[in-house]
Amino acid sequence: MEDAKAIRFAFVSDGDIFHFMALPYVSELDGVIAGMRSNPMIVEMPEGLPDHLGPGWKYIDGEFVNVGTNITQEEPEDYEVE
Repeated sequence: MEDAKAIRFAFVSDGDIFHFMALPYVSELDGVIAGMRSNPMIVEMPEGLPDHLGPGWKYIDGEFVNVGTNITQEEPEDYEVE
């Protein structure tokens, strides 16, 4: 099995490279790679938040907010049994 190609990123502040990382180019990391390519803002997480923030979390006006997820459940179709 061939190794996945690495996607490399440099972290830059005021023109200085202060950190770098490489991510394997695998489908499981598509969202992470897209986010890294979108000029992300790096924010320190305050104490008291979960270690992993999943879907439903937003960063709004300088605050971490859990807005929930919009998972809609459809009502099952009504049918008659003969």
